[in-house]
Amino acid sequence: MGGDIKVYVPADLDMDIEIEVVFNEKRRNKVEIISNFKLTEKVVDTDDVNSDSKKLLGTGVNGSGKNKVKINTIGGKALYL
Repeated sequence: MGGDIKVYVPADLDMDIEIEVVFNEKRRNKVEIISNFKLTEKVVDTDDVNSDSKKLLGTGVNGSGKNKVKINTIGGKALYL
């Protein structure tokens, strides 16, 4: 499954955030992570060497980071956190 994702969490939630959005190279400028939390983003190749797919990765820590929040989608335009 894939598509846009919206996640609502309290602003003071202690969390370690990992976000992965897989997309086709043709959609590079159409994929984004929209968040009120400070995230570091980077685009990397996928593990599939026979594909032109890429991954937009977003990572960050809020508070102590004691709760793991891991979000993955394929082909979504945006991920809202």
